Amino acid sequence: MRYGNIQRLDRILVELGLARSRAQAQQAIKDRRVLVDGHVAGKASALVNPEEVELLDPDPYFSRAAHKLAAANMSALTLLDLAHQAFAGDPTARPLAEQALARGWDRLLLPVQRVFAYLPFEHSEALADQERSLALFAALAAEQPGYDGYLDYARRHHEVIARFGRFPHRNAALGRPDTPEEADYLAQPGSGF
Repeated sequence: MRYGNIQRLDRILVELGLARSRAQAQQAIKDRRVLVDGHVAGKASALVNPEEVELLDPDPYFSRAAHKLAAANMSALTLLDLAHQAFAGDPTARPLAEQALARGWDRLLLPVQRVFAYLPFEHSEALADQERSLALFAALAAEQPGYDGYLDYARRHHEVIARFGRFPHRNAALGRPDTPEEADYLAQPGSGF
C-alpha cells in the first residue's frame, strides 16, 4: 500500500535493497534491526516514509558481529600454546567493535554482550583505545550493578599502557625484548593479565 511517499515498512526495505524479500524484511523487523526515524520499528505493516528507514546491519555477514567480536577477541586469550598467534584476532576485533559502536549497536546488546564489544579497546595497546575502554566500562558499571569488576580490569589495562605504551606480558609472545623497567614489572606477582 502506498500513499505518496508513505508505504509499508517491509516493502520499503525490499525496494531500497536492504532486504531480498518481504519475509527477510519482516525477520529484520522482528529481530529489532530496523529503525524508523531513529527508533526501533515494531511492525512490518507500519506505513512510513522511506527516508526515515535504516537497517542496522545491512551487510548480512556483519549480522553476526557479536560472535565475530567474541571469537576474534577470545582467540587471543585461548591460544596459549600458539603464542605467536595469540594476538592475531586483535586487528580484526578492533575495527568491528569500532563499527558497532559508531552505529550504536552496542546499546542493543545485553550488558554481558556489551562487555565483548568493548574488550577490543581494553586489549589494544593504543592509549586512545584505553581511554575509550575506561569510558565504556565506566558507563556500563554505572548502569549495571555487579559490573564494577570489568571497570577495574579496564583501569588496570589502562595503567599498564599509560606506563609502558604496550603490554609487557605480550613481549615474549610477540618477540619483543623487555626494557629494564618492563622486566622489573613482569617480575612482580600478578603483573600479567
